[in-house]
Amino acid sequence: MVKATSYSVNAKEPVFADVNGDGQSDALVSLLAEGDGSFSEFTYLWLWDAKKRSPQQLRQPVTDDVRCGNVTTSIRVGKSELTVRFLDRRKFTGTCAEKPARTSTKQVVLRKGFLYQAKPQVSALTPCGPAPGSEGFTPNDLSGGVFQAAPDSDAPVIVRAEGVKLWNAATDQSGVPKGWVKAMYVPRSGSYDYADPPCGFIKTQY
Repeated sequence: MVKATSYSVNAKEPVFADVNGDGQSDALVSLLAEGDGSFSEFTYLWLWDAKKRSPQQLRQPVTDDVRCGNVTTSIRVGKSELTVRFLDRRKFTGTCAEKPARTSTKQVVLRKGFLYQAKPQVSALTPCGPAPGSEGFTPNDLSGGVFQAAPDSDAPVIVRAEGVKLWNAATDQSGVPKGWVKAMYVPRSGSYDYADPPCGFIKTQY
């Protein structure tokens, strides 16, 4: 993640579509963050709020393209979901200056005003780091027994304790509010990517 010294809206036009099905146009806006000789490009979803008569930005970015990372190629809008196609840096052996050749997709869904990844694995839209090994904690250690899509009590539950085999707190907890822990988990069933394990937020104070 870039420690940004400046932010700017990308020159490319926003994508307008009715994402949440309320009959109003919402917008996908690209934001550039630059600093320390590097950059990130984020795509944020802005939902039109008819009561406030203004757009409201959702906290979680739909995409996060960092230097030497994935490269988003398209975002297709469906009803309360977004399908993101990207050039996948995982398993790519070329240099940082080269674009990956492999294309992957992920499905991002909108629920209760929050975004999270539904496919290929259920996860919050935030990186957590490498997957836990045998030293991971058991689901019995989960405070509250759930992983949520964001550090917010109103955020959707993305996985419960019975669906988790192991979990570990992420090394980087920057930006996570007090009373919450960002953590990666190993699902009890199905497959997951060791290089990019699913992630979520656990409430530790009630």
